[in-house]
Amino acid sequence: MKRSSATMAGLVVGVLAAACGQGDPVFPDDGAAAECGDWYPGASADAGAAYDIEVGATFPCLVWESARVNHEDTYFNAGELYLEAKHGVTSAAAMVIALVGANCAGCQELVGALAEHEAELSGAAFMVGAVRDDFVSETSLDHAEEVLVDQDGWPLAWMVTNDAEEHLSADEFEGVPWVFVVRLSDMEVVAGGAGVYTQNNVDELVAFVQSLGDGSADQEEYR
Repeated sequence: MKRSSATMAGLVVGVLAAACGQGDPVFPDDGAAAECGDWYPGASADAGAAYDIEVGATFPCLVWESARVNHEDTYFNAGELYLEAKHGVTSAAAMVIALVGANCAGCQELVGALAEHEAELSGAAFMVGAVRDDFVSETSLDHAEEVLVDQDGWPLAWMVTNDAEEHLSADEFEGVPWVFVVRLSDMEVVAGGAGVYTQNNVDELVAFVQSLGDGSADQEEYR
């Protein structure tokens, strides 16, 4: 599988993890998430973590095999991203996931607004654009990449996925757009939801993501 240079740091950390006795993720039968082991936040038996994509939950240690960065096919592993943050391989303090649809005016406006803050967001967060298209039976990565184009016509430098593994297929995610923010230090979903962020309050989202990096975030304000 071809991997972009953006994931090479993750591979280095993966080798470090293996050397420390941290094995590869083990997938359940439905492939919905991976059990990362005790090194992933909340994974120990007495942690009592709730793994979900909702505010207050621990983000599942999922893997997208269907992903792309800068037009190059790659993969996304939440466990690797956590390790990169833990070991200082990435300066990002958060992951921002934006789920959008191909035929959704509000989605396109949101993508355009996020693109206007590309510099601020890319320095503070790992950006993931996920595409759901109810009119296409199996959204291809090519189609997903076309959807995640800003109003000036250039592709966003985000991780792009068509969510072929259906990690984002829960009933509560039927509506688009929605945005969630995950704090990488403990993989907690700290903000977001369907309709919480729109093109009208992207400035608020950017400020919150940046505050996670400098430690000034008032998380209760955003829940």
